[in-house]
Amino acid sequence: MKKILSLLWVVFTVTLSNAQGTFPVNGSHDVRPKKYAVTNATIITSPSKTISNATMLVDGQKITYVGTNKNIPKGYVIYDMNGKYVYPSFIDAFSTYGVTQPEIERSNPWSSPQVFESPKKGAYNWNAAIRSETRAYKDFTIDEKK
Repeated sequence: MKKILSLLWVVFTVTLSNAQGTFPVNGSHDVRPKKYAVTNATIITSPSKTISNATMLVDGQKITYVGTNKNIPKGYVIYDMNGKYVYPSFIDAFSTYGVTQPEIERSNPWSSPQVFESPKKGAYNWNAAIRSETRAYKDFTIDEKK
């Protein structure tokens, strides 16, 4: 009887420890497989090398192929980028260079403020880290040396 109760206790605790597996992640996170094929683009691989009508395969966070005349494997989302350019790491999406940082009033300078309701008006994502309404190119200013 003790063995059965112990086994039930272990099963019960393991089940409870995995209970929040579907809780939404705070941040821009996506668990879907990310396989993309960028086709018909002008891809600049280095300052001296440009490939026209090129194909680029991206698997997760790695570029697996850049070139021409490549058959796209099954499972890739295809983006036709005719007339568009692809640059290698010239733009950092998470950079704060040139973008003014918002002023946050804090009662305690050592802690982050808690946000329980979104200050945004109208329709918005449940996750405040996703700010699709922001247009960085409009807010960009060159930092001047003082």
